[in-house]
Amino acid sequence: MKINIKIIILSLVLPGFLSAQLTLDREVLAAGGDFSNNASLQVSWTLGEPAIAYSQTSGLLVTEGFQQSDLISTAVDEIPFAGSFNVYPNPVEHSLYFEISTDNEVTLRAELFDLNGRKIMEIQDFSVQSEYRGMIDFSQLAAGKTFLRFLDDKGDAVKVFTIVKVK
Repeated sequence: MKINIKIIILSLVLPGFLSAQLTLDREVLAAGGDFSNNASLQVSWTLGEPAIAYSQTSGLLVTEGFQQSDLISTAVDEIPFAGSFNVYPNPVEHSLYFEISTDNEVTLRAELFDLNGRKIMEIQDFSVQSEYRGMIDFSQLAAGKTFLRFLDDKGDAVKVFTIVKVK
């Protein structure tokens, strides 16, 4: 009899627990931000977001960041570079090699970032006269996706690669 009462109580209460939904609000920790709206436009902004993708038409710039409903991979605009890059192997396990060819003498540096935008490695200035070959040791890095960015002497990105570290 006691078992039947427990079964009846569980059968009445358990569906309520199973159908309950959890909702989480999106939150961002930032230095500042605000929200404004009128009859035809809503605008919100957050200070301190990392690089974000954007779309532009005449007179209107729309950015995509943490405040949007779906997160989209971000992009970094590259400036034109008179030369070519070759990065291999990708995915990489131990050593990543890169080759740069150019007709002009340029000074570059490279930076490696994790998915959270933290700089995990930097290759100081190196000069490319016609060809340059280099190697980056990935053996001590955790497996996952990283971003390798080459910058010119003004600090402008000339090439960005997505590198996958395995094992």
